[in-house]
Amino acid sequence: MIEILSPGNSIREMKDKFELYEQSQIPVYWIVDPHKESVIIYTLNADVRYVGSRPYVTGDQFTSDVLQGITIDVKKVFE
Repeated sequence: MIEILSPGNSIREMKDKFELYEQSQIPVYWIVDPHKESVIIYTLNADVRYVGSRPYVTGDQFTSDVLQGITIDVKKVFE
């Protein structure tokens, strides 16, 4: 699941979606914040709870457990 935040996203809405996706056992959940130009990745652990990554920002690259073999350059996400 990839969610791209908009200026209208409320904290309550983000919390509700996070809980819904975790409860639905969505294995990987990305939050892409265009305003902060950041990506945070949540991955379900063995206890079926999300564990979050550090925020990835311009200059960072990350890999995905779902898109195996692909490295994502954060700068290119926001071009």
